[in-house]
Amino acid sequence: MSAEELEEHRRYITDDVKIAAYREALATVVTSESVVVDLGAGTGLLGLLAAECGAKRVYAIDSGNILRLATEAAQSRFGDRIAHVRGASTEVVLPEMADVVVCDQIGGFVHEAGILRYFSDARARLLRPGGVLIPGSFELSLTPVGNEHVERIVADWDRPAAHGFDLRVFGDAAANSEFRIRAGSEARLGSSEAVARLESHEHKPYGGEVTLTIERAGRFSGLLGTFVAHLVPGVTITNAPWAARPFSRWQNFYPVRTPVEVAPGDRIEASILVAPKNGVVSWSATVIRDDAAPVSFRHDTLNGQFDGPSAIIRSSDAW
Repeated sequence: MSAEELEEHRRYITDDVKIAAYREALATVVTSESVVVDLGAGTGLLGLLAAECGAKRVYAIDSGNILRLATEAAQSRFGDRIAHVRGASTEVVLPEMADVVVCDQIGGFVHEAGILRYFSDARARLLRPGGVLIPGSFELSLTPVGNEHVERIVADWDRPAAHGFDLRVFGDAAANSEFRIRAGSEARLGSSEAVARLESHEHKPYGGEVTLTIERAGRFSGLLGTFVAHLVPGVTITNAPWAARPFSRWQNFYPVRTPVEVAPGDRIEASILVAPKNGVVSWSATVIRDDAAPVSFRHDTLNGQFDGPSAIIRSSDAW
């Protein structure tokens, strides 16, 4: 394993908020007769939690080299009840159906880490009828954001005579990209509104329209996508940085080409559509102010072209 992989998984296992929530969720559904699949197991920690809750058998599935270390780590406890399976979860065949499938492959706006595709397949092939997926569902929200940090994601390409060259074409591309960022709560300019709700196995387009109210003056630089994951009824985790106890997961930022000055009481009419099967996200935003004409940012997803401040957002690994 590389140092980068170890560091990534170190961050996962030290996220006490997330681990406590998954432990609580598993404890509510796992019994001594349960067969559990830990999908995209990584270190195998979620599978170990399931075994700790009394699971009869755990299948820890992962395609990476980390599986060898996970197998060794499980030997000290529960090694007799955990089977480590190398391969993609969408390709493996297990000797029995699972009662519970658990996974942490959740992106900042859910879709980009693959959980919808993996759970759609797992529900069809690996989970017995009436079995439980953890998480079971998601609520996705949009929030207007703006500060120097998020504004620079696009604006740095527009600096006059950047090193003696005109690099604004890259700013156009940046305004048409979906960025993984870790925003601070200070970036929030107004209300967060739920734009979509979906079951965790629904590998299909999702989105909607919302009206966002500006609560403090600033420069509207784009929309921040966050989620609440309902692991089981009554147990949730969220990546919203202004939540009382967020867990450590990035958020998705959808920038506008040119920031707009806003004041309390202004509104953002926003819409978003995510197509997880091809990784395309389209969105629009109209800034409505009492003292100025509306400013619109829109996209035509039919031809993939953008005109002025419109945007088509494609998944990227930035940040």
